[in-house]
Amino acid sequence: MGKVPELVKQGGYSPMVDHAVPPDVPLALLQHYLDLCREVFAASR
Repeated sequence: MGKVPELVKQGGYSPMVDHAVPPDVPLALLQHYLDLCREVFAASR
């Protein structure tokens, strides 16, 4: 996620998944992804 914080600051990135999260993705992995997103967006304010 090295480039993501700068893209967020520039307004050129919106984190999302294609269509839906696949059913075989562990909940812990999805939670980790969401935590990273929160971290990056909080730092870009």
